[in-house]
Amino acid sequence: AGLFYSISRLSLADQKAEYEKRKNELHLQTMKEMEAVNQKLKKAKNVATEALQTAENANKAKTDFLSNMSHDIRTPMNAIIGMTSLIRHDAGNKAKVIEYADKIDISSQHLLGIINDVLDMSRIENGNFHINMVPVSLPAVLREVIMITLAGIREKAQIFDVHLVNLEDEQFYSDALRLRQILLNLLSNACKFTPVSGRIVFEVEQKDRTALIFTVSDTGAGMSPEFLEHIFEAFTREQDSRTDQIEGSGLGMCITKRLVDMMEGTITVSSCPGKGTTFQVTLPAAVVQEEEETAFQGIRVLLADHDPAVLQYGCQALSSLGAEAEGAGSGEEAARLVLSRHREGREFSAVILDLDLSELDWLETVRKIREAGDGSRPRLILSAYDWNDRKEEAMRAGICGFVEKPLFRSALKECLLEHLNGKKQSEHQQMSFDFSGKTFLLAEDNELNREIALELLGNMGAGMETAVNGEEAVKRFKESPPNYYSLILMDIQMPVMNGYEAARAIRSMDRPDAKTVPIIAMTADAFVEDIQNAKSAGMNGHMAKPLDYEGLSQEINKYLK
Repeated sequence: AGLFYSISRLSLADQKAEYEKRKNELHLQTMKEMEAVNQKLKKAKNVATEALQTAENANKAKTDFLSNMSHDIRTPMNAIIGMTSLIRHDAGNKAKVIEYADKIDISSQHLLGIINDVLDMSRIENGNFHINMVPVSLPAVLREVIMITLAGIREKAQIFDVHLVNLEDEQFYSDALRLRQILLNLLSNACKFTPVSGRIVFEVEQKDRTALIFTVSDTGAGMSPEFLEHIFEAFTREQDSRTDQIEGSGLGMCITKRLVDMMEGTITVSSCPGKGTTFQVTLPAAVVQEEEETAFQGIRVLLADHDPAVLQYGCQALSSLGAEAEGAGSGEEAARLVLSRHREGREFSAVILDLDLSELDWLETVRKIREAGDGSRPRLILSAYDWNDRKEEAMRAGICGFVEKPLFRSALKECLLEHLNGKKQSEHQQMSFDFSGKTFLLAEDNELNREIALELLGNMGAGMETAVNGEEAVKRFKESPPNYYSLILMDIQMPVMNGYEAARAIRSMDRPDAKTVPIIAMTADAFVEDIQNAKSAGMNGHMAKPLDYEGLSQEINKYLK
């Protein structure tokens, strides 16, 4: 109508021309609008197609994952069932029974790792995963991670070195549980995918006193560039004849990436097929202020180690403690330095000797150093990640003690205090437990778990009484004389009354020991919020199932002290 109105005042020829012009303009406009609509429809179709493909890929990945899980879960389960049958068959052969039990333990730990990966992934995806930043001892975390990893490394005769770089502090704010999980995933992967006699290097660097950088490098199978693009995706494992026989859930690196992200860090990876892989994790780590170190003025120490990086950091750490430090890269060089300083009248107070010096057998190195000195000096101390398999031999050869690698400043400090000043080390000593004269109350609804706890803790001298649910535990405590129970071990998921309710009921009683008796949670609920729930209910400690009874004994001993 507007078109006809606007041209009605023109001549007939002009009207016709104007009409055609306007009509063409409207046609072009309509075509453009239709093209825009078509583009939107096409884009929506592509989005829908991509979403469908993503969903199909996810379903396929989960199907493949379940197939892998079926295999990976059945493998350790078959070993456990088979070894249990062999124990029954060879029950009279103690050596065989111990061998079978060790294999059952290894398979059980592997199965537990798979289950934990699946549960962690589920909780991360559901948003029920939390980070708990508290003061953390880096030496304690690394010690645990290294000791767990060493068994696999030794089984494959791999070379393993730990390097500390620019590490000025040892106490940081972090989540110890998640930090251990990240490092264990990286180191266990390095061990699994590195061949016999291969090399693994674990480097820990402090950056600007605000961050920690963890680097794990190996000479293993490596990964293709195509797979590297998917390394942090869930349920993915590279299909490769070199690695197909290696067990794993395909969740480890995905979980590691999610944990690093939740801790506001970064993770990078570089790899070359057939040459190896390097993972690097950078995590923010605020320093916890520590007391000033004890000075060792006038003490001369020789550090002998095959690894230049260990040698450099160890000498720096000794110097920061006030000691005069020198380094030797071989046993021969160590012996020459001891002889030279002896002739100059500047004997070393101690020689810290690497257990894995490459040029000479360590026993031969000890003999040469003894010959170079005056027989009584210097004090000889072995450094290694673990020396239990050579302890007796070393002591007979004149070694007075041991310092644990990596050579943290705190470890060197305790070493010098013990072996030069006569002060005993306060940590990491082999402990034996005697709970004689103590009575424990165990609240546990599972009969098999009760039987195991009664047997193990009873063998340590403790008097054990049991309750099958929280209500019975509360009743037993209420009816007992004051201070009758030295400690309560409390399961959480129990019928009638759960562990949280039972702990609150005991704490609310009007008697002095109700407020002071140690209560330790023993539960399969092992996440950060579960630990917080236990504390909120009035419990003192938390031990995750399946229980490590050496760890449980240490926890009990701590509260009995």
